Amino acid sequence: MTKVFIIGATGLVGGEFLKAVDASSKYTGVTTLTRRQLPQDVSSKVNAIVEADTSKWPTIIQSEQDPNVFFSGLGTTKADAGGLDKQYKIDHDLNLECAKAAKKAGFTTYALISSDLASSSSRFGYLKMKGELEDHVSELGFAKCYFFRPGLLLGDRTKAKAPIAEAIAGKFHRTFMSKYMMKPIYGSEVAKAVLRVVEQPPAGSSNPRVFDATELLDISEEKN
Repeated sequence: MTKVFIIGATGLVGGEFLKAVDASSKYTGVTTLTRRQLPQDVSSKVNAIVEADTSKWPTIIQSEQDPNVFFSGLGTTKADAGGLDKQYKIDHDLNLECAKAAKKAGFTTYALISSDLASSSSRFGYLKMKGELEDHVSELGFAKCYFFRPGLLLGDRTKAKAPIAEAIAGKFHRTFMSKYMMKPIYGSEVAKAVLRVVEQPPAGSSNPRVFDATELLDISEEKN
């Protein structure tokens, strides 16, 4: 049986992933670490830790007993953070510190929600930041490391990041035009794909393994 540790559970994909693992009988325990209370009801097998001081997060992660799967959907926006430099401290720096702590704790599987077109050589600050995080996590040497790169995320959340773009792109979800419309995908579809990959790792795949937006849609449609 497997235990899962989640950071970013108050976000769109993280929240959907939490719902999925909480409902699955394959997981004996789920720990979430957030800065604020979870916005959803969870079962008794979820240990919801709320710690506003993120400098304490690595210590909390390292204290996890019998670690298996570490999932990160942690991230913010440039607007909410107050600029790209401050966003970098969360999306890159905090994520990396948590990943390092997870490796020290003995987690064998690491799953990260990244971004479509993430690359450390990108000219765009956001994509460069995501790519640098992938590069730095890759160096940690997890036994199984997965980077998921969804396109424009769709779904219910308290505050849409790009409401007009989401409304327009959503009309082209799973159509031949989706690749021209930021490859829209629902957070629940991403979560389903992540769970499937974690439970049934692709045979003979490289490590780390990257899943792009198209692959995520395909995997989320697969039958058990």
